[in-house]
Amino acid sequence: MVKPIVQTRILISCALLLMIFIVIGYQLYSLQIIHNLSYQAQALKNRLHDTIIENERGRIFDRNGVTLASYRTEPTLHVPDQDSLKTLARILQKPNIEHTKTPTLIKQLSTEDIQHFYEHSHQMPNIKVREHTIRYYHDDEAFAHVVGYIGDRQEKNQTKISNKYGISGIEQYYDSLLSAHPSIKTYEYSSTGQRQNLVSESDGQRGNNITLTIDARLQKKAYELLKQYTGALVALNPTNGEILTLVSTPSYSNNNLIRGIHDSRNKHTSQLNRAINGQYPPASTIKPFIALHALSHNNISEQYQIHDPGYYVVGNKVFNDWYKKGQGDVNLNRAIALSSDTYFYHIAEVMGIDAIESVLSAFRFGQSPTLDLGHPSPGLVPSERWKLQEKSERWYTGDTVITAIGQGSLLATPLQMAFAAGILGNKGLTKKPHLRLSSEADSVTDSIAISQYGQKEYDIIIQAMIGVVSGNETLRTGRLLNSHLYDLAAKTGTAQKVSVEYASNNEDNKIKDHSMLIGFLPHDQPNLAFAIVIENQPGTANRIAKEWLELYATLYNGKIKD
Repeated sequence: MVKPIVQTRILISCALLLMIFIVIGYQLYSLQIIHNLSYQAQALKNRLHDTIIENERGRIFDRNGVTLASYRTEPTLHVPDQDSLKTLARILQKPNIEHTKTPTLIKQLSTEDIQHFYEHSHQMPNIKVREHTIRYYHDDEAFAHVVGYIGDRQEKNQTKISNKYGISGIEQYYDSLLSAHPSIKTYEYSSTGQRQNLVSESDGQRGNNITLTIDARLQKKAYELLKQYTGALVALNPTNGEILTLVSTPSYSNNNLIRGIHDSRNKHTSQLNRAINGQYPPASTIKPFIALHALSHNNISEQYQIHDPGYYVVGNKVFNDWYKKGQGDVNLNRAIALSSDTYFYHIAEVMGIDAIESVLSAFRFGQSPTLDLGHPSPGLVPSERWKLQEKSERWYTGDTVITAIGQGSLLATPLQMAFAAGILGNKGLTKKPHLRLSSEADSVTDSIAISQYGQKEYDIIIQAMIGVVSGNETLRTGRLLNSHLYDLAAKTGTAQKVSVEYASNNEDNKIKDHSMLIGFLPHDQPNLAFAIVIENQPGTANRIAKEWLELYATLYNGKIKD
């Protein structure tokens, strides 16, 4: 009885041992035969390491070849050990670097930082100065809102793309063109981590350069004139859509930003691009557009006049004119030259809000412009439908008359105002605005035509705008702009935030009126249209515009008056 049991156990044990040997044999076969090549490749990969060498990002130039963004070498500090790092952190008063893992390169150093290091270098003999190439923005604050800035990608580089990418401005919009492809050198390392042989090498590619439509001379002049204020200036050529100047203030230093240097200015205030995202009541600058529609639809004629007593009554509500004494008998030319609110209250009631919405929409107010920069704001053209949807309120005649003088809920950006001025000056024709100057940019220069208004009506409005600057009215609102260097058609505006009486008795500048101006020159065949907005500084836009326009006329041979 015992023998069969023993035999059974022996057989089972042998079977188990055989299975074990089979499994082990298969694993050895798999390792050495089946997966041999893949494991060899993995082992080789563990011995091979890529060294990524960043190539230069494309440079950015103005229309005349002036460099706006390039590279320059700056000193960095190579810190080999923790003790040296602690000493450096104490001397430079940068406690945030003390816990950085060494060895490390300390970048983003100011001139004062390097000077302090040299003064105390005997305390840190192991720290060495090395040169580091970094993106550099020329006249950084003047061009910051156009050029933008770059940063480092958060994810690890996958070797095919640059570690630098555009965060804002032209740097962001044309990132794919400006970005470089890094060079890669693959080295073999020993088991102890020593670099041995260069296995392979692939050349990368520098980024493509970009030339902008901006004129650096005009841009810097505009920034110089605006930097003490909060506001914006946009100027473009309506015949081809090229933007010559786009300035927003306050600005910021993109050089400091990419170096991590603290800027005491409010980030949200200084980095807001008011030229394309600042939305303001356009005030009296829209009066020429309202008058154009009224003329074209026979709501008024050039000779039609009203008596302006300094106010206008709708129902039981009184709407005051900015000139409380009244302008007396006012026709179209006087109404635009003197900026009579009462005249436009009257024709607004005749036109109605649907007509006002129609003309403003035709000139692209209330629409986000197509632009190769950021995300331009759309502004707002109010209507009966909008007020009902947004405020659950009905529309009143009072809403209509206040909209006709550019107040109420109506909003526009400086870019929209300059663009509309260009369409008006060019009698209904223009090209979409853009910032890149090259043959490849032709796709963004699509033509725009407004066909519902006649040449005769355009001529009447343009002559009235000429009268704002150089007409016979003593109190014309643009008289300060008159110059022998150019022929200018313009319209001033003052966006009222509170009543004149309240503002005059209050020291808070933030409640004061905004100063505005649109215009184009020469008035017969304009190659410049512009808009200026200065916040809380009534009357300032005219003074700034004159100095800037005289530079433009000097540079571009502006039409000289006879």
